[in-house]
Amino acid sequence: MNYGVSIMKGYLILLLAVAALLLLLPLPALNVLQPDKPPASDTSSGHTTTSRTEGSATALTSASEESSGTTHTTAAGDNTETAAAFRVLDAAADRVVEISERDFIIGTLAAEMYPSYHPEALKAQAVAAYTYYSWRREQARAAGDDRTRADFSDVPAAFPRFYTAEGLRERWGGSFDEYYEKLAAAADAVAGKRMVYHGEPVMAVWHAISFGNTESAADAWGEDVPYLRSVPADEDKLSPGYQSVVTVTADQFKEMVEQKFNVKLTGDAGNWIDLSSVKRSEAGSVAAVTVGEQAVTGAEMRAALGLRSPAFTIGYDPDSGGVFTFTVSGYGHGVGMSQYGADYMARQDSDWKEILCYYYTGVEIV
Repeated sequence: MNYGVSIMKGYLILLLAVAALLLLLPLPALNVLQPDKPPASDTSSGHTTTSRTEGSATALTSASEESSGTTHTTAAGDNTETAAAFRVLDAAADRVVEISERDFIIGTLAAEMYPSYHPEALKAQAVAAYTYYSWRREQARAAGDDRTRADFSDVPAAFPRFYTAEGLRERWGGSFDEYYEKLAAAADAVAGKRMVYHGEPVMAVWHAISFGNTESAADAWGEDVPYLRSVPADEDKLSPGYQSVVTVTADQFKEMVEQKFNVKLTGDAGNWIDLSSVKRSEAGSVAAVTVGEQAVTGAEMRAALGLRSPAFTIGYDPDSGGVFTFTVSGYGHGVGMSQYGADYMARQDSDWKEILCYYYTGVEIV
């Protein structure tokens, strides 16, 4: 595997520009909400982590309201007043939740990976999550460390419910002790580790299953990020969730597309999509396709039709009133680490550092 380094000028300016761009993207584009993940079945994919000396399966406690209006979610024996913590906006309750780094990473692993995944894959996910959210925290606090302001809000939809012992017990039932201890062990093993590029923290995004190659940031978002390059990921094709099929009638397609895009679809439905116009990225996603008379991206089609990824083929059957069939590869935006691929690499004896250095080109782990 080649982990070559690409040298870029004005790196910090670019990083901030990409951050601003990502804030404009739908949250599923970052794979931090459930639509970018396989169904929550603990048998096909997973992610997780832990820290502190207790390592107890009962370490997480329920959030308790503080008079300041900031909720503190803490581990047993932990004190977020002194321990490093994240401040997260719970948008549904319109409140800021302060949670220790350890509990936040364990909760994020529980929300983002299946506990059945290999421990080395869980460690890789823990480092990626800590890197990404530390980067977001640094951006937010650069303007001043105001405890009433959140560091970020783009966390799994399960927050804060599944970031407490009660929530995880509800989710995992009798497997709580086993799963929590596994995730906590992974988190503790890599506590405080994060990735940097040329000394600067990286935007360590991830996704569930690639298209057979990971997508570059340049192709996904139009901004070249040196450590987010396309790399081969053929092993993802072995995932039970690699391929999915979505069928919509011509009437359904017309309604969804006209609602999403500024187009008017008339005449023969078989001519609504110009299949000869399809352009693909290096990784295989749809870079552009003409619908009606408008060029749209695969990501835009994905959002309009509820597809798992922007990598798909299109078929049309004129019988029975006309049906469009979208055969989709992968799950998520495809940028950064493939979670399924990380698990596969771990089962082939790669450790968490090798996994991260494969998916994030040229990074260092500090």
